[in-house]
Amino acid sequence: MDTFTPFALMSLVVFTLLNLVRYIRGGLTGQGWNGVVTIVAGWVIGSVAAWLFGESDIGAGITVPGFSMPLGDLRFADVILVGLVIASGAGAFNEATGAVDRSRSTAKPKLVQEPPPEMG
Repeated sequence: MDTFTPFALMSLVVFTLLNLVRYIRGGLTGQGWNGVVTIVAGWVIGSVAAWLFGESDIGAGITVPGFSMPLGDLRFADVILVGLVIASGAGAFNEATGAVDRSRSTAKPKLVQEPPPEMG
């Protein structure tokens, strides 16, 4: 098996984990809070999408790079990992296009505007 592909996929997840740590260390206010929620929501949605595709006829024949079995035959942890990679790849692509597109023509509203109220 090609060893480059799994390392490339892992690097996407590491890149996103580093961003998550940066957002958390920067404080869970404003942009930091939005970044954390966006990353976690992306991972959850990516994992659900990977599971959904794996359960469908479309995804039953898809073999994910780095795995030897079709998406529909992967274990639960593998499906979650595929979801993390998909969401992390989408986030990295979005950051790359944002770095090139200085006009902000692809700008979207923030997922959350303010941090949740403190409990206590």
